[in-house]
Order: sequence, then structure tokens, then C-alpha cells
Amino acid sequence: MRRIHKCIFCNQDSTNSQSVEHIIPESLGNEELILDKGIVCDKCNNYFSREIESPVLNLDGFKQLRFYELIESKRGRIPNSDVLFCGEKCDIHWQKVNGENCLMIGMLPEAINKFLEAPPKMFFTKGFELNDKKYEYEISRFLLKIAIEYYVYLFIKSEGSASEELDLEFDEQLKKLIHFVRIGRKDRKSIKYEVSVLHNYKPLSNDNMSIQIGFLLESNDLIFNLVIYNTNFKLNLSKANL
Repeated sequence: MRRIHKCIFCNQDSTNSQSVEHIIPESLGNEELILDKGIVCDKCNNYFSREIESPVLNLDGFKQLRFYELIESKRGRIPNSDVLFCGEKCDIHWQKVNGENCLMIGMLPEAINKFLEAPPKMFFTKGFELNDKKYEYEISRFLLKIAIEYYVYLFIKSEGSASEELDLEFDEQLKKLIHFVRIGRKDRKSIKYEVSVLHNYKPLSNDNMSIQIGFLLESNDLIFNLVIYNTNFKLNLSKANL
């Protein structure tokens, strides 16, 4: 990937930056879509991890998805979940046993007694929804950060730009979008996006198309499209309400 010496977000010198940038967070299973060191400087990288990615990945829906798919955080942790077991609310979590993830259920003594008296044939866990309407501001910044980085990723990899050193110039609309990601808004007004559920979710289905990312052109508008398992997010970059 060609070198960039200024951060695409803050436009400051990033020659000595040491962090690569995961376009989609590692905590959603991304190990391939990565921007090289310096494309996003260490300061912006840390800010995005703390202020944009972490608030979204810690929403109940995303934590539940990560639980179902056994997706570890950078620290190797899989979120816990709740289960209705023998009529009691219990904690369930994954634990390594002889190198394999095993499902553990933590229950109170009274629940253990019920289990021993009448072993259940099933238990119930929570479903999940990735679009939490109370957090549309956080989710819109999360989506836009991914969109901008993927746009730059495609441009850098394009055959039409063959020089080893690369300077990027953004139009006014893209600059406004970058500012929204980097600075946010005091009124916490979100950028409008569309969301739809594509299909019933099947945990651990080994679906290689679990995350899809790309751009569409609709009536000359540039649409960012991101599918996370069963949920499709669309963001019109040309008409973002800034």
C-alpha cells in the first residue's frame, strides 16, 4: 500500500505513527481490511477506538452478536450474556477448556435445585438488534468512519495511482464528513442512515459473507453499504445532513 505522511483525518504529520488502522474493528472479526501505519495517525486511531468504536461495540446488540459468534476483543474476551434457565435468569459465558471454547452457565443455588429436580430440555437467550435508536449519533459516526477509511483504502489500492508517495485531496463534502467523525457535534445530531434486517440470524453458521462492505451509485449519489451479519446499513455520503 502506498505511503501517506499526513493523517487523513487531522491532516497532521504521521510519519512516526506506529498503529495500523482496522477499517472494521477487530472486535467484529476483521483481520484483512487494514490501513497501513500513518494513514490514520496514532492520536486519531486511539480517539476512534475510545470514542467511536467502543461505545458502539458495547451496545447490547453488538455485544450479543459477539457472544453468539465467539468474537474476542483485543484482550481476548468474549462478552457474557443472559439466559432464562429453569425459570431463573442466569449468566452464560464462554470459557477455554483444553483450548476449546465451552459454554458455561452460572446459576444461583435455587436454580441448581430446580435443575436437579427437573432437568430442562432447552433454555432461552436474548435476540439482538444492531440499530439501537437511542444511539443513532454514535452509530452514524461509527458507520461514517468506516466509510471514509474504506474509500481511502480503495483509492490507494487503485491501479490508477501508481506512485509510492501519495497526497490526498478531499472535496468540501468529504471534508465535512471527516470533521464530523473527528470532532462530532455538540448537539449530538446524527447523520441519517437507513437500516434493514435482511434475514433471520443463525448463530455460528460459518457464513463467509457475514460482513460485506462497498459503495453503490444511485441517481449520482454515492451510497455506502455495510452488512453486518443480518443487518444492512446504508449511508448516503452525497446528501449527508451536516
